[in-house]
Amino acid sequence: MIATLGFASLSYFLLIDAFVGRAGGAFGRLLRTGLEAYVGPAGAVLVLALLALALTVWIGNLEVKRAIGALIVGASRLRAWVAGAAASSRASASVARAASKGAAQPLRPVSLREAFHLPARPSATSPARDGAATAAAPVAAGTSLATLAPVDAKTFITEETARAEDDLDDEEEDEDELDDATDDELDGDDLDDDDFDDEDDEDDEDDADQDEDEEGDERGDEGLDDDDDDEENGGIVVGEYEPAGIAADGTAKRTYSLPNLDLFDPPQAQIVDESQRSHLLEDTLASFGVGAKVTHVQRGPSITRYELRPERGVKISRISALADDIALALAATSVRIEAPIPGKSAVGIEVPNAQTSIVSIREILDALPQRGTVPPLHMALGKDITGRPVFGDLGKMPHLLVAGATGSGKSVCLNTIIASLLVSATPDQVQMLFIDPKRVELTVYNGIPHLIKDVITDARLAAGALFEMTKEMDGRYERFAKAGVRKIEEYNAKFPAETLPYVVIVIDELADLMLIAPAKVETTICRLAQLARATGIHLVVATQRPSVDVITGIIKANIPSRIAFAVSSQVDSRTIIDMAGAERLLGRGDMLFLPIDAPKPIRSQGALITGNEVTRLVEFWATQARPQNLLDVEVVPIEDDDRKRDVDPLCYEAARFIIESDFASTAQLQQRLSIGHPRAVRVMKQLEEFGIVGPHEGTKPRRINIGLGELETIADRLGKSEQTDLFAQGA
Repeated sequence: MIATLGFASLSYFLLIDAFVGRAGGAFGRLLRTGLEAYVGPAGAVLVLALLALALTVWIGNLEVKRAIGALIVGASRLRAWVAGAAASSRASASVARAASKGAAQPLRPVSLREAFHLPARPSATSPARDGAATAAAPVAAGTSLATLAPVDAKTFITEETARAEDDLDDEEEDEDELDDATDDELDGDDLDDDDFDDEDDEDDEDDADQDEDEEGDERGDEGLDDDDDDEENGGIVVGEYEPAGIAADGTAKRTYSLPNLDLFDPPQAQIVDESQRSHLLEDTLASFGVGAKVTHVQRGPSITRYELRPERGVKISRISALADDIALALAATSVRIEAPIPGKSAVGIEVPNAQTSIVSIREILDALPQRGTVPPLHMALGKDITGRPVFGDLGKMPHLLVAGATGSGKSVCLNTIIASLLVSATPDQVQMLFIDPKRVELTVYNGIPHLIKDVITDARLAAGALFEMTKEMDGRYERFAKAGVRKIEEYNAKFPAETLPYVVIVIDELADLMLIAPAKVETTICRLAQLARATGIHLVVATQRPSVDVITGIIKANIPSRIAFAVSSQVDSRTIIDMAGAERLLGRGDMLFLPIDAPKPIRSQGALITGNEVTRLVEFWATQARPQNLLDVEVVPIEDDDRKRDVDPLCYEAARFIIESDFASTAQLQQRLSIGHPRAVRVMKQLEEFGIVGPHEGTKPRRINIGLGELETIADRLGKSEQTDLFAQGA
């Protein structure tokens, strides 16, 4: 590659030098005369050389130092060629003299292409052209054309190239010495002799592969033009895509080391004796005339399940009817009875533990198979009620919705998911985009090389970033179409030199984005959820406000995998997982995990990762490399929806009054703002669209979703002003 670029630099120099002279006509001669008059003859040559260097840098996309090296190497190649040509000329003269005496030996002059070790031009010619090439080959002096046997052009070129390389071995030794001198001048950073040799070897291997492909094409389609064999699909040539490589300068990818699990705190062993509770459970059932024996106890982090085998003749319906009595006897908050346990001839009684056990992330990561053998999007979630580790593969989900009330463990779950990805994937495998409008949860990850951009905290910029990711998705689909593949796994397997990284987009609070531009955000998220899976782009969306105006039906339909933490009502539970159950969770990491392929949720205790563990993990990656920004994503703010520009002037006052009074009622708005019923209904509807109040729930008052602090962040879009703010005037 360096030799080719050196030849290019010299070519540019010769072309420019020829133009600024006779070849340029009157203008060229005038330009050279003025240049020499201004900087002198030597300075003019230097200016032309710098111009050739600039063209090489611009066209070859090289660093300046590598371009200078290319120019020097090209000069050494040219000197070697001139010396070889002179030697060949002298040898030809001696051969001619010897031929006159009857001793002729075939000699061939060295071509400029061979002197520069440039690859042979790819040939897709017909056999007739090959014959012409054979006829035009050099012939030894005194040899009759009638005595020459037909020679294949490709075989002849191969043999002649090998002979030329043997003749130039001595000259290459001189070139190596000159290259070493060049390395000393340039500090030896990027222009080592080994680098040039490696690049030449790579070029030779590529040329050999190309020659093999061309031989196969000529055998299969002799006499036909190659363009006739291209398979076209909608104007796109399929199967002819050749990626240029991730590194623009052709350098190898950086090697990363994965973090050791010693960064995380070791789990604490907990020993609990459940025999006393087992006897108490048997005695309680016996007091109601139900004979049963505890056969097995499975203790989980937050729930313990007792497996009972009823005596002969005991109906399991009698055991199910005693749920409240069992809870009273065991002093439990609630008891869940599974009668019977699927696949077992036993009845399961699930009782909450008196003290929830902490599930550390180290326990779950220790249970992972050997790292490097698991998918890069494999993540640890926690333990189920039987104590078995629960994992998830974001590549199969393919998107995840996490929702729960404040303090239920939602943010800890996000940190656990991110830490799992950072433990098992390098920046070349997974790139991340974090959106954190709250500014306190994900900003700690700034500085890791996995980030596409620094953590985005502005809701307007976040909405714009999501829109830019749709452009990245479309660009990847165009690549796949040209390469003739359907998904990212096939593309990476076909082009290992330019593997595309997976992209994980983590949104910590969807409600804040929906306040800015709900229509645009909803459309963008839905488009990513529908189409981005094949391109390796995955969403992890979290919210603490699981209402229908935040988690809309369209968003929920396109994100099939969900995690529900403790919520306040059955309505919120149905909004998240389409069924009741999340309202009975215990909080502090107790969750229902509903993957895409599960018929019902899996109750689990989420893994815990502490702030110190997150800090150590971030420092580990930050010391290895700076953010690579492998994806060119431009983050620009997005405008609000048009419908919010026509907001009622009384919306801000109405919202402030509702939040301070902690009661949302249309009748109170009529009385407080002295407006009629139709306008009060319109104001309440706009407050619902902004997400300030919840939807109408019959006779119940509307739920208030935000506080005064959040209200001030959107006050300018609600029409707040000094003239209309009744409360600021002391009203």
